Amino acid sequence: MSEKTVYWADAVLYPLAIIVCAALTLRSLSWFMWFAAGFVLFTFAEYWIHRSILHRWFYHGAHEQHHLHPEG
Repeated sequence: MSEKTVYWADAVLYPLAIIVCAALTLRSLSWFMWFAAGFVLFTFAEYWIHRSILHRWFYHGAHEQHHLHPEG
């Protein structure tokens, strides 16, 4: 299995497993609203940290190499 396949399987299957487990154990749909809100807030926080901290202070060096060669 290629690294790309493993990456996307990980990115899809874990959130899907969490949603299925929560749906089976929780009795109301309010968990879904909290999950969606948390997901959106985490996504924006992760992006903000990436752009404001890594690109402003640490871009020259290891993080720049990450963008130039994301496969390794």
